[in-house]
Amino acid sequence: MSARPSARSQTGPTELALQWAGHSGGATFAVAAHDRYLYYSEGPRLAIAHASGSAPQVTLWRSEPLADVIHDIVIEGAHAYVAAGRAGVAIFDLAQPAAPRAVGHLDTRGSARRLRVSEAKVVYVADGRGGLGLITAADPSSPQLLSNLVPGGEVVDVAVDGAYAYIVEVRAATEVPVPTVLSVVDVSQPQALRVVGTRTADVWYRDLTGAVEVAGGRAYWAVGNGVAVLDVTRPEEPTVVAEVELVTPQDRIAAPGRYVAVTAERVYVATGGTSPAIGGVWELDTSRLPEMSGRKLLSAESVAGLSVAGPAVFYAITHYGVGVVDLSVPTTPRVAALIATEGIPLGVAAIGKTVFTAAGIRGLQIFDAQDPHGLRSIGGDGQSLIDVAVPITSTQGTGGFVYTSQMEGDVIASQLVVMDVTDATTPHGRGRAGGFGRYRRLAVGSDHVYAAVDLGIVSTNGLQVLNVADPDRPFKASFLAIPNGAIDVAADGHYVYVAASDGDVRIVDVSAPQAPRQVSVIERDGNAVALAVSDGRLCVAVDHGAEGSQLLSFDISNPGTPQAESEIALEGRATAVTCGDYAYVGTAPGDRPSGVYAVELSQPASPRIIDWIAVAGHVDDLAGQGLQVFVAARQGGLYAMRLARDNAVTPTATATPSSTPPESTPTISPTATSTPATETPLPTAVVFLPSCVASP
Repeated sequence: MSARPSARSQTGPTELALQWAGHSGGATFAVAAHDRYLYYSEGPRLAIAHASGSAPQVTLWRSEPLADVIHDIVIEGAHAYVAAGRAGVAIFDLAQPAAPRAVGHLDTRGSARRLRVSEAKVVYVADGRGGLGLITAADPSSPQLLSNLVPGGEVVDVAVDGAYAYIVEVRAATEVPVPTVLSVVDVSQPQALRVVGTRTADVWYRDLTGAVEVAGGRAYWAVGNGVAVLDVTRPEEPTVVAEVELVTPQDRIAAPGRYVAVTAERVYVATGGTSPAIGGVWELDTSRLPEMSGRKLLSAESVAGLSVAGPAVFYAITHYGVGVVDLSVPTTPRVAALIATEGIPLGVAAIGKTVFTAAGIRGLQIFDAQDPHGLRSIGGDGQSLIDVAVPITSTQGTGGFVYTSQMEGDVIASQLVVMDVTDATTPHGRGRAGGFGRYRRLAVGSDHVYAAVDLGIVSTNGLQVLNVADPDRPFKASFLAIPNGAIDVAADGHYVYVAASDGDVRIVDVSAPQAPRQVSVIERDGNAVALAVSDGRLCVAVDHGAEGSQLLSFDISNPGTPQAESEIALEGRATAVTCGDYAYVGTAPGDRPSGVYAVELSQPASPRIIDWIAVAGHVDDLAGQGLQVFVAARQGGLYAMRLARDNAVTPTATATPSSTPPESTPTISPTATSTPATETPLPTAVVFLPSCVASP
């Protein structure tokens, strides 16, 4: 259930092993309000805060990370049930609600995305490609799979009403529209599950989202750009009685329905949305069907989960954390941020024990890693960042600056932003420079920053050299075109090493920064996807697709003629690398979860794998060397890891005293707004196309 390795090259009690030393942030997909507490996800961790009021809340407790990101949380009786993707279903005992205890776990056949739990402790799991799974949790410490039904698509949500389960499945398709199916499953005999009715809708993007809830003989199905209400009193013939669009047809790709919650006369819908203008939380009045009226309670991007408790609608925003819409006065809803997480890290850099992450739209986040058993957030700045870099030789920082790659409006334009971190608790931007293309990765020299640029037009793909001698006035000093773009870059003295999109490694002489000159190319089978340098050594992670990856090392004491030192095969598809006597390689999820390899290169002629450890999410970047490494795992959050003796104690669940004040006031996106409370009729949705009829 924790993110421990599934396989190791060593097993002796005194051998080195990769161990978890801290975690922070990650995607917030799930929230559940129960009694006085709010249960929510931070990447792979279950977290708890108080659910009272609309003031910022302090996190009371966090679990040890599970092996994948948490997608759903259901509270039933004295237990919390967690859907954790490829990690299956985890069960926590809530006898002490503010300090749960992990008691049970079951690996499912697919990827657990949503779940429902009956009073009889049967857990219904929307298990992705694993279909619909039924689990008995009569003994929470030993849940058992009862049965499994695999329909024609990936099951992304499930609702249960009596003897029937309602599942949303997304079918495979090579072109749009993509068929999405609501299937009614007879679960009265768990060992003989059978589909008794279906309804099909076409959507215009194969996003693995969709949501359903059932109450009072009606199914409420968020699909495409709207919501359909179906009469399911005859389960074998689900019939559409009303439908409504929440966003315009042209926005149907950008705002998939992600969650539905139902009360007596209201339906609440969360839409993902790529911008606050189209994403958010909706309230629909269904008391006068087939007419529906409603209002948008919240405008925010990436709303992923909902939980309704009395007059409060709690929502989870993937990149930000948890907030609430207070409907105590229905005509004047109040929106408030409750919990701010540290975002989704896309890039990571470290200066000594200070760690910096580029956390997407949460901007620059800064952590203190002095404590070997944890990470402490100490500051941040709300820019929208792709990467962060520091000088590789720095232990105290260079004039107190780090360098970040900021997204502009869309992903084909970037800015280098010089961040002053002299006081890490209040970082602030100094100068900036940029242009077309995405500054995908950064490397820092003495007075220059080097950007690997891709996703621009041909003339802007390559290596961008930026002069940062004056932090308030950086400027573009020169450019070296690489037609297909560059995906990673590392700097060492007068030379820069570039992983090009065509799979080769380009070695560039930058001794004259205004005129960079390619001096050599390393050509190998496979695609060089990441590289790093350290003490005269170049490490390159090479992806061979389904055949796995390699870690290559080169002696670059003579940079113009690099000499191959070693190579070692790795399972999985490599994504990131660090270099040194201990090198670390990140891998993407595939046949097994995303993870990190530790490889010893102290004897280059005989490299060896020390360990591999699974992480949640997708490893985008690594930082650190020696015995410690920091992992930017996107939706999985930021991990701190260290190589230690195998019998060392690793940290477990953490508790925060409830009296501790929050370090900063959490904020939801600056563009989040509440909408006036007037209810208006909503237009009929173009959800069900003429060809979409109930299947026989």
